[in-house]
Amino acid sequence: MIDGHGKCGELEEATTLLEEMKINGYMPDLITYNALINCFCKFGMLHRAFGYLNEMGSSSLNPNIVTYSSFIDAFRREGMMQKAIFFWVKFYKREVAGPLSTIQEQ
Repeated sequence: MIDGHGKCGELEEATTLLEEMKINGYMPDLITYNALINCFCKFGMLHRAFGYLNEMGSSSLNPNIVTYSSFIDAFRREGMMQKAIFFWVKFYKREVAGPLSTIQEQ
């Protein structure tokens, strides 16, 4: 439902659902945060998307390729190519180079 509201541009409704989940004892997971981040990125509200990225980190959830892709696409659409490249490099080092170096060490 959060993703559906977000895709329709009903971002406050999506945010309200997240808050209701928390009030009722349901902790958001990576999929929930990715849905919110993606929607806020698509509507150019990067400051809100970063807020959820920080909240995600506070919940000990790590961003994945979906998270990074949402930000990279938003930066590209906003003409912020340096930031898009920075996020791609950050993802590559964390998700590709990191595991490969671990495999090579074994």
